[in-house]
Amino acid sequence: MQYLYNLARDDPQAPRIPQIIDYFPASVDGMDIEILVMEYISPPVVTIGKWINSGHDDTECQRRADVAAEKIAEIISWLYNCPLPLNPPVGPIGGGIICHRFFMDAKSPMPFANVAALEIYINKVLSFDRKKRGIEHLPQTVELCDLPLQFCHCDISFENFLIHPETLDVWLVDGQDISILPAPFATYALTYEASCILSAVASRVGLFPWPKMNIFRRAAYLVKASCLDSHGRQKSVDSVKEGPQRFAPPPRPLDSKYSHIRVVEIPTGEEKLKYLPSSDPFQYVPRY
Repeated sequence: MQYLYNLARDDPQAPRIPQIIDYFPASVDGMDIEILVMEYISPPVVTIGKWINSGHDDTECQRRADVAAEKIAEIISWLYNCPLPLNPPVGPIGGGIICHRFFMDAKSPMPFANVAALEIYINKVLSFDRKKRGIEHLPQTVELCDLPLQFCHCDISFENFLIHPETLDVWLVDGQDISILPAPFATYALTYEASCILSAVASRVGLFPWPKMNIFRRAAYLVKASCLDSHGRQKSVDSVKEGPQRFAPPPRPLDSKYSHIRVVEIPTGEEKLKYLPSSDPFQYVPRY
């Protein structure tokens, strides 16, 4: 968030972004938490949702909703065009779990070291689905490594933006929902469900044109489907009853464009795997 604040500080077209004052770990009632101290935003600034609902009649509420959609679209367009930091990560600027509606509970099951690791993960899920449906011969894969990266706001709602009722200045305050991702993730964030605000904002920004968007949506469905675990593997009720689940060998290495990136698939729990970058050849580390 501090990176975006620095960009917005001298940009008259940028949204208002509060400055980060401090950040530190703490313990409350035995629970480890992290505290973020931000610049104070004084009244009468309120959430856009509260501002809309305070209209004196339905006509005024609709007018405010239209104004809000336009303001949010301007912020999203600004984010799309923000320059990326040097050697940008996949996910939050500081690295870590990706918060995005593409994943179950809007959180990725693991951090991804790079775009290639994210692409391998998604294609692994799609490969399992094709095998299950007996259509392994169909070329249903996604290629993310050659697509542009951009800032993506992954939870757009009237409650996640603040507005000054008189000046109509809008504040971008929820930094945890902003990640650096391939462009289709930004499109999916605005089209994943039928929503008045998402439709209104999507109609006002330029969505990335990509012919494989339907395959990408299918992958999102599979990632969140109850018949798949967080890594695209089928949950076998029988294997759970009989004893610990056996892990299948890893898929073959993908196309030659991955020649400079190796991935090790390491069990990190009873039924969990984690992708880690490795300098060794593609290998499977057996479970002990």
